[in-house]
Order: sequence, then C-alpha cells, then structure tokens
Amino acid sequence: MPAHEEDEVEFLPIWTGRLPEQDPEKVPKGRNLGGKTLGEELTLLHDAYVQDEEDRDREMHAHLYSSNWQGDVYVGSNWNSLTVLLALGFATPLLGLLFAFLSYGTLWTGHYYGI
Repeated sequence: MPAHEEDEVEFLPIWTGRLPEQDPEKVPKGRNLGGKTLGEELTLLHDAYVQDEEDRDREMHAHLYSSNWQGDVYVGSNWNSLTVLLALGFATPLLGLLFAFLSYGTLWTGHYYGI
C-alpha cells in the first residue's frame, strides 16, 4: 500500500512480467557503420564485435595471469607462512646474540655503574 494515495506503486518488470512502455520517438535508432550493402554492414558489425571480444580477452588475460595466479588457480610464491616463521625463528636468536656481543663491555660486566 502506498504511503500516500497519490503515489503510484511501480513494480519491477521481472516481478510482474510487464515491461515499461517506451515512447518510439525516444528509443535510440541504429546507425550505419559505413557499409553500402547489408552484407558489408553485417561484416563491419561482425568485425567490431570480434575486435571488442579480442580487447576484452586481452584485458581479462592481463587480470587473470600474473606471477602468483594462473587463471583462477593460486600457484603461490616463494614466501609463505612457513618460510616467514623459519626466518623469524632464525633471525630472533641471531639478533639477540649480536646485541649481546656488541653490548658485552657495557651491559654485562657491571662497568656501566662506574664500579
């Protein structure tokens, strides 16, 4: 039921099966592509569709294929979670040992108090 009596309820055409009526004057008219005969016009139209399809395929290929993807299949890279965990596991103790070696004379022997 509409909120106001003067409001019209417009249903979607897919629900009702009705298409909205169109004014024939407002419907865009087709234009010629430059062919002199119907066969030439169809050939030009076919060539335009083929060119658009090739452009779309080329653009889609650029989006679908990269170093980590082959179509819709992820092929991964050399850096995965195990590699990162191993790198952190080795780097943390090595950095700790490096810090201990570089600060041995000041932090580890009690000389920083002037004793």
